[in-house]
Amino acid sequence: MVKGNFDAAYNSYMMSSVSGIIFRDFEGHILVACTYPNTFVADATTVEARACLQTVVVAEELGFRNLVVEGDSLEIIKKIQTLEEDKSNITVIIKEIREQTR
Repeated sequence: MVKGNFDAAYNSYMMSSVSGIIFRDFEGHILVACTYPNTFVADATTVEARACLQTVVVAEELGFRNLVVEGDSLEIIKKIQTLEEDKSNITVIIKEIREQTR
């Protein structure tokens, strides 16, 4: 099992953010850590959704299977887990995360 943990920092004035991702093995050892700058970001919710998407994309690129994704945005986690269609401003990102995690 690999655990991917994500978080993001957002600057509303600059409409930019940085996503941080860390992957650990089942013993808690760090496998990979990375950061990604994001530009033209509208709000903090979008930033968190992008960070989650970046986590699952990087995990797939690295060949990590049996992935557990953790983040501090309960709103994003709930949107991913629910069966209802998301109708928010991050619909496209949520759909992409769901597709990546199938």
